[in-house]
Amino acid sequence: MLTPMLGALLSGLLALSLLLAALWFAYTYMLWRMGWRVFAARYGTDLVPAQTFVAASATFGHVFATYKGTARAGFLPEGVYFIAALPLGVAHAPFLLPWERVRLARIERGTYGERTRLELRDEAGRVIVLLPAAALAALEAQRTFQR
Repeated sequence: MLTPMLGALLSGLLALSLLLAALWFAYTYMLWRMGWRVFAARYGTDLVPAQTFVAASATFGHVFATYKGTARAGFLPEGVYFIAALPLGVAHAPFLLPWERVRLARIERGTYGERTRLELRDEAGRVIVLLPAAALAALEAQRTFQR
């Protein structure tokens, strides 16, 4: 038998859990609407690279559509592949931006060491991605665009 105080505590925890779940879904929907959706609709793909890299930060189209450690990027002869990690990946379809959209790919040094900075531009917006330094070698092995 539950005491009234324990019952109230459990009810409060349930309500808090439901509120947090609703906020999470609202947040992922906002991210999807602000940038990823446009790129995925335009450049959706079934291709999958052999290797992907976790992006420390990735912005798709809008400054508020930033993914911290939840987006991955990979490289194929056709272009740059993006996929969202679970649970975001459920609502975020993967897409492949062609090499012609790449404007910048370089190593930059920061507080946390070296990273590969990748900038892509399209009518849908701008994509800025910070990947591990090792990603630049994988990019160079696959890209077909001219500097």
